[in-house]
Amino acid sequence: MENKLSKILKIILIVASILALVLQVIIENIDYGIQAEALLLLVPAAALMIAACCVNKRLVSFILSIVCLALALVGLVLSLFGLFYVPCFVSALLLMACGIVCLIINRPEGSKEPVQKTKLAAVALNCAFGFAGAHRYYLGHKKIAIIQTCCLIIPLLIPISMIWALVDFFLILADKLLPADGSGYKPIPVSVDNLASVKVLEKLAALHQQGVLTDEEFQQKKIELLSRI
Repeated sequence: MENKLSKILKIILIVASILALVLQVIIENIDYGIQAEALLLLVPAAALMIAACCVNKRLVSFILSIVCLALALVGLVLSLFGLFYVPCFVSALLLMACGIVCLIINRPEGSKEPVQKTKLAAVALNCAFGFAGAHRYYLGHKKIAIIQTCCLIIPLLIPISMIWALVDFFLILADKLLPADGSGYKPIPVSVDNLASVKVLEKLAALHQQGVLTDEEFQQKKIELLSRI
């Protein structure tokens, strides 16, 4: 099932990369003026992505997708500054999404033991590449993530993908969007010393309310304990 899903994803990535080239070369009718500079970035990026999907070695595909993502990111930044036209921006966005997905499906294999996901990582991926469904891939919701990525293939659906990512952001914060394996998010570690300091502070507060400790004594002790946490 995993291999079949990877093959489907690679086919989608190849189609998206070809579409990025079509947007550049055919729709805009490039006059080889300023947009020729965009071709120097986006055409190699698309070629690298297609190569990454055709190569059977995970490490090679992983490296090729990193280079593709870097070139597409530069193209996206230049498009935002108005150096390239709209088709360049859409092409760069498509290739960035392809690079992210290719990185995820070709990431080096680690330990076989399941690793609990963290909310911080999910939020970070959502903020950076939520429009491509990166946080969904991370949490294990691969089918929905594929749908989010496919939205980028059709320019008219890109706003929907952006809104979808924003909704997911609040769902993650509210613990409504959890890892697919049902393990929940990894809790933030709290040291034993911190817990002990908190318990002592609670006891001191009770003594202060009973009048055993003066205001000055309580404030001094509180400052000392808070400095250890």
